[in-house]
Amino acid sequence: MDSRPTKDWVGRTAVLTLPVDKEDREFPASIRGVDPLQVQVGPTLFERLVTTGQKEVWLRFETAVGSRLPFRGLVKHMVPPDLLELVQLQTKDARGFVRVIAEIGMAYEILRGDRAALAETDNAEDLDDVQANPWNSYKLKRLLAHAESELETEVVLGLMRIETKLDQLIQQVDRLAKVKSLPKLQTHIVSLSGSGIAFQVPEKIPEGTKLKLFLDLGPKYSPHIQAVGEVVRCISLGNGPKSFGPCKIALKFSNIPVKVQDRIVAFTFRKQRDKLRHITG
Repeated sequence: MDSRPTKDWVGRTAVLTLPVDKEDREFPASIRGVDPLQVQVGPTLFERLVTTGQKEVWLRFETAVGSRLPFRGLVKHMVPPDLLELVQLQTKDARGFVRVIAEIGMAYEILRGDRAALAETDNAEDLDDVQANPWNSYKLKRLLAHAESELETEVVLGLMRIETKLDQLIQQVDRLAKVKSLPKLQTHIVSLSGSGIAFQVPEKIPEGTKLKLFLDLGPKYSPHIQAVGEVVRCISLGNGPKSFGPCKIALKFSNIPVKVQDRIVAFTFRKQRDKLRHITG
């Protein structure tokens, strides 16, 4: 996916991200033109950029294939009352994502046979995805609609409040059970982007192999991320036969949910921003 501005960007609704009080804040925006890239923002954001002198921003929006395209830009001109002109700061990876080198907690397991196929379906779930029981809520709403007295109404409302509390407790227990079932994570130095990950392994893993990944990006990006990736490249790092010894593998994420991908992209954005701040002082 190419992140260079093209004519089909014009008219798209976008999200512009920048740090505010040491936290990333998102602001609605829309793309008004390319060459140069022109972005319309709200007056609050425009005023903030004027008063703070903030230049580096991040832009993303939905593409035709349903994934989010991130764009790292520098504010070149500001046209009152609400128009920004951006220039691209950095080339992304082949699919349009920022790639960073980072030290994270990680574990992986090789998926074979039926487990690889099942993992594709499981990958649609995040550790934080726990659904309440809609059937009980539906029945209670029907009872509420047919209540014939104030007492019956109060009883049903009380049951609905109890059900809500129970759902919250079930979600907490389920979330804890998922976290406890995680394998032991070890520190790895990885190359990470919203589209994939690369890291060193002790022995060759053939291309086409699917791995289940468990990623800990730190407390700001909890809970842990589970994802499935397919090995697209394996480079031998040893001097012996290429089929043995340590290798560096590159994986492409498979069917990764958008909200999980967003958390990875947010992590890479912050890493890039921290590096830029360190360089510029």
